[in-house]
Amino acid sequence: MKEYILNTIVLKTGDSIEIVEPSTLPMKDRVMYKLQHEQDRVVIVRGNGKMVIPMDNIMFSSSIPLDIIHEDFDDEV
Repeated sequence: MKEYILNTIVLKTGDSIEIVEPSTLPMKDRVMYKLQHEQDRVVIVRGNGKMVIPMDNIMFSSSIPLDIIHEDFDDEV
């Protein structure tokens, strides 16, 4: 079993973005750290691309610990 963090970003449009990241990720690379320390926009690097979210578009965000047992999930993170 590996430990992950489930981050949910809710936009002003009502859409939500869920991002799962390993709990061993360095602090400065974590989504919540970026949300707390950026002024204009958040850049999230995922596998083969980048996601840029303007801070003005974010209504709120949350983060919870997530324990995952499924072995195939490693390919998705």
